Amino acid sequence: MIMRKLFYCIFSAAIIMTGCKNTKPQATVQEPVETTPDYAGWVIGSFVDEFGEETGNHFLRNQYQGKISTSTLGDIDLTVKCTIDSSAFQMEFYEYGKYFIKNFGYSWLNIKDVDGYVHEFRQYANDGMRFVKENRDSILTIISREGTIKFSARIEENSQGRLAKFSIKGTPRLRELMNQAKVK
Repeated sequence: MIMRKLFYCIFSAAIIMTGCKNTKPQATVQEPVETTPDYAGWVIGSFVDEFGEETGNHFLRNQYQGKISTSTLGDIDLTVKCTIDSSAFQMEFYEYGKYFIKNFGYSWLNIKDVDGYVHEFRQYANDGMRFVKENRDSILTIISREGTIKFSARIEENSQGRLAKFSIKGTPRLRELMNQAKVK
């Protein structure tokens, strides 16, 4: 009983000492709800603040299925969520479609375009792969063509190398959708 009262006293004091802070709300992601079949599955989503209100900034999102290697089970199902916003092209990897793969070390991304040319990208990443500036623009150029584009990603997760493979349908109208969403 004494411990419980002590806990409540400390907890109350901590709340009083922290007080109120006036801070700018941080933007979070609201899952896109509308689909646009003309754009190979890419949909427009909106960033929202901590109150759930749209910030006026948008992104594009698509989801692909593939396989990823494991040391014990071999290849297992993989879901890759790709997001394009005004600053980056980002990929998040989920085992069995729901378990987020994190703690990346060094990662390699190879993209085989519709002409069979392999484009190589290397980076150090923490959670997922995020490509900015010239790398973002190069990836957008590659996936903005008609045809099947193959991705191969080698990630170092917790000091173990894993290989992820998936394909996407090229989207010649991707830049049009980016303009519509004001994602430049």
